[in-house]
Amino acid sequence: MPYKICIDYIKSQKIIHWIMALFIMLDLFVAQKFDREMQLWDRLESRIDHASVGLLVTFLFILHLILRYRHGAHTPPMLMPRWQVVTAKLGHYALYTLMGLLMLSGIMSATFA
Repeated sequence: MPYKICIDYIKSQKIIHWIMALFIMLDLFVAQKFDREMQLWDRLESRIDHASVGLLVTFLFILHLILRYRHGAHTPPMLMPRWQVVTAKLGHYALYTLMGLLMLSGIMSATFA
């Protein structure tokens, strides 16, 4: 699926990007509590918090993909070597794929566990 080329990202894309980054860091912080002994009520509250933030990040991720498809991606600098352009695109595709799989595995484990 080819992306449109744009000079810069629109403001909403930038805002969604940074909100997602903050929520992902917050979610990782909450998830770190799961590896130690916890009271049952604390474990349940932490799972609810983790799931809520995860669903919010999933919604923002889908919105981000829609905006990226509609408004395009940032154009690389003209003097950037071709191998770096290709590597950057592959890195983005890999990151999006891994983020999507992580969200899908979270939804599946919450549904079927």
